[in-house]
Amino acid sequence: MAMWPAWAIEWYSFLCTVGLLNLGIICYLLHSGERLKSQPAWYWHSLRFLGTVYVLVVAYRSIFPADYPHRYVFWDSMLSSILIHRSLAAVEELAWVLQIILIQTFCAAPWARIPVLCASTCMGLVIVTAECFSFTGTITQSFCWFAWEETCWAISFAMGLPVYIHLLIANGKLRRRRVEAKGGEEWGTLFKGKDFGLVMTLFCIGYVPYMAAVDIPSYWKDYQTQQLQSFVPNSFAEGVWNALTFRNVTHNLSLWQSSLLWKSLCFTLGPWLSMAMMTAPVEVDEVGIPSECTSSVNV
Repeated sequence: MAMWPAWAIEWYSFLCTVGLLNLGIICYLLHSGERLKSQPAWYWHSLRFLGTVYVLVVAYRSIFPADYPHRYVFWDSMLSSILIHRSLAAVEELAWVLQIILIQTFCAAPWARIPVLCASTCMGLVIVTAECFSFTGTITQSFCWFAWEETCWAISFAMGLPVYIHLLIANGKLRRRRVEAKGGEEWGTLFKGKDFGLVMTLFCIGYVPYMAAVDIPSYWKDYQTQQLQSFVPNSFAEGVWNALTFRNVTHNLSLWQSSLLWKSLCFTLGPWLSMAMMTAPVEVDEVGIPSECTSSVNV
């Protein structure tokens, strides 16, 4: 590490610091959390489990940074294996999406539960498809599969945007009705349904256009470059072995630069949102007032 360039030391130190901080926060959340009566046990425990999985894998990926298509890694270790990384990333991403799907379905107004459940199911299926594309790209090293992966992610959250707008509006009405029903008394968790709706709405407004205008075209451009260079994709067996064993150890800024900002945001904002979701935002009832929200019980 002493021979690393300054940028690599600074970026790696940032990733490790944030990863360790997140591990400390999640330990605190797991030992101090209380479940509200309005939060079913399955809902509360599921979000905490999924959030823990997500944060742990992100911490691992922060300690052993890797770039799948080019096989770039910081450490020449089996722990930096591209195939292992890709497998853990799939678990991490599915855990994060499942958190989102659980909350958006649970927090929807009763009249919208079925449409939201249908949208959530479609989102989940599209993300599973994206993971399949990502594994194919990792094995073959063909950029077209990564372009299709990112396309699926963009489509998934484009489908989710109407859901989050609904959550924002439905739970926003709660703020006005709470004054009448509870005399202005605060209820529920720190991260409420309306907060989830707002965060996810803002996320989709920024994420989907970025993917469509920047990220997806960049992968198609790289694929076109591969075509011009007469690139031959790896066979399945060859690609799996290559992804498992081959690593290109490099700390060259020009090779990592395209992924620095994206990884920095994913490894910081992603875990923070996941930990916020671990508090299990509650739903509203038919008239927009939470049920038994001011009472809590110890687990």
